[in-house]
Formats: sequence, C-alpha cells, structure tokens
Amino acid sequence: MLGKQKEDFKDKLKNLKEYVALATVESKDYQKTNLKIIKHLTEEQNIPGVYITLNRPYESMNKILSENNIDTKMILFIDAITKIVGGNVKKKGNCLFIGSPEKLSDISIAMDQAVRSLPDEKFVFFDSINDLVAFK
Repeated sequence: MLGKQKEDFKDKLKNLKEYVALATVESKDYQKTNLKIIKHLTEEQNIPGVYITLNRPYESMNKILSENNIDTKMILFIDAITKIVGGNVKKKGNCLFIGSPEKLSDISIAMDQAVRSLPDEKFVFFDSINDLVAFK
C-alpha cells in the first residue's frame, strides 16, 4: 500500500476485532492493489486467510502471488473460475474448485469450511465482487 493509505488503513482498523473492508479501485490498479492488500495481511499482519478467486484461475493466481513474494502457504483458495474457462481442476491441497461464481451457496459452504479450518484471526478476500453479480 502507499504510505498515507497504509497509515490510514492501520489507523482506522487498529481497534477493531472484526471488520469488513471494501476497496474500490480503478481497473488499471486492480492487480497491484489486490497484491498489496494480500501482502499486508499475510506478511505484515501474519494473518492466514481464504482467497476467493472469481476471475483468475487458481494456478495463475498462485503463480502471481508467489512471484510477488507472497507466502501462499498462508492462503486457502476457493476457485470459482477454472471450471468455466476449461482449466485443470485437479485437486490441490490448498484449493477447492467451485463450478462458477454464480453458485453462491457452494461458495458460501466452501468459505465457511475454510474459515473454520483456520485458527484465531483470519481474513476472507474476494478478488472481485463484480464477478459475483456478472454471472447472475
């Protein structure tokens, strides 16, 4: 995150035990912003989490995160796009494949199971809210 944004983020959230944060960004900044948020949570805050990928297949997202020095062992993935784009849905230890973003019940069940499997503090990250409604 940028300096002032990072400090604002920390200041506004420091006393909250549970919260929901929504980041709205320009499409040109989408990837960079998502990476900064995930890096902040996993590296700076040392919080494990669930990453729900709605617009990039797990393999692609896992590679991008790794290339940006983000520890993917701290992340459980729920992939709701690979099956739609015809990718490989071979079982992975840290990824659960869902049929599509329109299967909100399946995403909810998978998310609940993933969150319950993580100890104490954790995050849930949707890479795009737009894609939840785009398939409806």
